[in-house]
Amino acid sequence: MTSTAARATSTTAADAGPDEDKPVELKQLAEFSRCRLVLAEIPRQPRLMDTFPIAVCGKVRKVELREAAAREPAAE
Repeated sequence: MTSTAARATSTTAADAGPDEDKPVELKQLAEFSRCRLVLAEIPRQPRLMDTFPIAVCGKVRKVELREAAAREPAAE
């Protein structure tokens, strides 16, 4: 058995992605981030969005995300 096969067989139901029918909560997102991301990669101010602003080429418009974040009041 190769290392790739070993990793694939060790996946459990808890490792599966979120259920498409259930909305994600910030608490769940924070828990997911702590388990799988390095501290520097965890969002400081996470926000849930229905959709991202997408450019014609299909990329996320980060400028619009920054502008929207600047307009929102800081959460405490």
